[in-house]
Amino acid sequence: LNKMFESDFRSDLQKRAIPLPEEYVEINPAKTNVVTRKAIKYLKSRKITEKQIVAHKMGVCYSGEYQGRVIIPIWENNELRFWIARAITSDAYMKEKSPSDEEWQISKSEVIFNIDRAAKKYHSCVISEGIFDCLSFGDIGVSLLGKVLYEAQLNILLDYRELPSEGVYIALDYD
Repeated sequence: LNKMFESDFRSDLQKRAIPLPEEYVEINPAKTNVVTRKAIKYLKSRKITEKQIVAHKMGVCYSGEYQGRVIIPIWENNELRFWIARAITSDAYMKEKSPSDEEWQISKSEVIFNIDRAAKKYHSCVISEGIFDCLSFGDIGVSLLGKVLYEAQLNILLDYRELPSEGVYIALDYD
């Protein structure tokens, strides 16, 4: 009975974002310590500018489950939708670690990184797989967070009425 109630209750709720880790600290390039400097060095090695770090509220965790990882939040209209964590060292067990995926939480197949900024500023976007690829295009780049355009992501693109005026371009990896 408890399981039945729980599934009925959850189906009535709107999915919500997984909160940022408690240990998340937004990166401020002007105020750095050893870990923050490593995080910035890692991001710059991936061709991310300090301006992009600040604009996207990228952060780092000094302790906890995501210790030594850059946290990249996915915002839409200033609302947290999802986030990913990337290891800043090459010896990490997993280079990318997304938060747990529960049925009541928004998953990465239901978000597009940077879609609101691209649509509002350029009325266009360049779709790529990864966040680092998309940021190489500047504010016009958006990321699927993977190789597949899911139905929920297609619906997000269609919801942005500004996009068709200038076009949607696809720049996925060759694989």
